[in-house]
Amino acid sequence: MSDIYDGIWLRRWFLDLTSGRPECDNPVDIGTISAEDRAAIEAKNADIQAAVGSVEAYEAEQSQEEPDSEILALAALRRGDATQEQLGLVAATWGYEVNVSVGPSGEAVNAERERRILAGSAFTVPGVGPVPLLGRQQDQSVYLALLIRAQAYRAAQVTAPVLTIRDAANANHVLTADQMIVLVTSAMNWFEAVMKVSWAMKDGVSPFEAGIPTDFTDDGYWPVP
Repeated sequence: MSDIYDGIWLRRWFLDLTSGRPECDNPVDIGTISAEDRAAIEAKNADIQAAVGSVEAYEAEQSQEEPDSEILALAALRRGDATQEQLGLVAATWGYEVNVSVGPSGEAVNAERERRILAGSAFTVPGVGPVPLLGRQQDQSVYLALLIRAQAYRAAQVTAPVLTIRDAANANHVLTADQMIVLVTSAMNWFEAVMKVSWAMKDGVSPFEAGIPTDFTDDGYWPVP
């Protein structure tokens, strides 16, 4: 009985208190639960698997020792002749459920990341001040094209303001090559930083070892230019 399938789903095994057979219900995405909840589920799964192994060995007369009363009760349930006391013992031992608190999903983090990138931010340009830029894919393509042109102008030692960019407020800025390089580089670095935060949240790496924060949309977790 494997706990994980498809790489992300954690089975939650339980004993059917009518048949005494293991069943699986309500698998959870391991990316949406805390490490503590995952450990509790896996511990419960291990208890179920150990119980099933013990009762099957007893039923096959492979066990060399008299089983515990819980295993005897489970065996009686599987035979269909368990007493009420035995039924109660089985229920108390294996009938509980592990309650989990399902946290934010990776998809929710992706959505927040995309929202922030699309909204963009303001980036300071020497001699100009803050310039707000959006982060739509078509915008980023324009920024990269302007960056290439700016690098070519700088290589040709052109210092005049010859490059125009339209910002998120629909204002045009005519910049020098150096100013354009600063602006676009700052924007692209910020886009990448936002993506890296989302990856860290989903992967559970520093500073998100405890998993995706419940308030992951808080500005405090995300980079500023």
